[in-house]
Amino acid sequence: MGVCMGACSSNHKYDSYGVRRLQSRLRFRYQILDGRRYQNLDNSVYWLPVDDIEAERSLNNHLFHKRIWNGNFHAPITERLRAGGRDVRVLDIGCGPGAWILEMAKFFPNVKFIGIDVSTTFSTENIPPNVRFIECNILDGLPIADASMDFVFQRFITHGLNEIQFKEQIIPEMIRVMKPGGWIEFTEGDCYQSKDGIVTKRLAAGIRKFLKFRGINGLIARELPGICRKTGQFGQVFYDSRTIRLGLQGGEIGEIALRIIYEGMKGGRIPIAAYLNIMPEHYDALTETMLIEAEKGETTWDIHKCYAQKKLDDA
Repeated sequence: MGVCMGACSSNHKYDSYGVRRLQSRLRFRYQILDGRRYQNLDNSVYWLPVDDIEAERSLNNHLFHKRIWNGNFHAPITERLRAGGRDVRVLDIGCGPGAWILEMAKFFPNVKFIGIDVSTTFSTENIPPNVRFIECNILDGLPIADASMDFVFQRFITHGLNEIQFKEQIIPEMIRVMKPGGWIEFTEGDCYQSKDGIVTKRLAAGIRKFLKFRGINGLIARELPGICRKTGQFGQVFYDSRTIRLGLQGGEIGEIALRIIYEGMKGGRIPIAAYLNIMPEHYDALTETMLIEAEKGETTWDIHKCYAQKKLDDA
């Protein structure tokens, strides 16, 4: 699929952000299904919409994670970002509308921030001078120079990549663009919940089959520490997790989390219903029942964070 590794990047010219100019824009990227815009790329298994409604859900998801993790990142790189400098750079892979990167750029004005996404839902107005947004399919390789990034951040994308793509394409590319001693950070939630209600269990079983059909590991977030260690490229690997009680029993955080999940399931209405061979209206009824069961039940959602430091060249 054309992933650019290692010495490949020496054949290109890069700007001060460590980014090379892309030769052409993506074509035939989208299709409209039931009024929602979806990706239409040969090498993509992404199943959520890429439109303004999904961008709003992504923003709410950003604010939710900032709150439960008490900040925008955990990697111990604050001092490096505060000091800044012409060659200090941060890359956000799968940046969506860019909420994380826009906040970070204001806190660290002397750092260059690059946001990459296949969609164009990121802001085009009032962009800080230290931010670049790039429209790029990460499955075709990152248009980023080797060993040029101090911090590589990735959040909410494993549910849209098959397991082979994530492990054999995305992870190696992230490692390639990191500086020795740089940090990587992942934040991902499980694609399934625990202690589901009766109807929700049936729906979850169908979604498991749907994701498996696309090669997506819905629990890969739990494997992130092992995946990082297995590469042999990281010296320190850290892991943390949160279990969120959904609905009324989880208080305000539980209500927000449930709404995020519910809106995501609504976004997957057409592709999931088509795979399960049911009418979209039947799928709607199942998701509404899921919402009711989670509001009154004991359903929980596990969220995971993994961050790791790339080894120095002489380590």
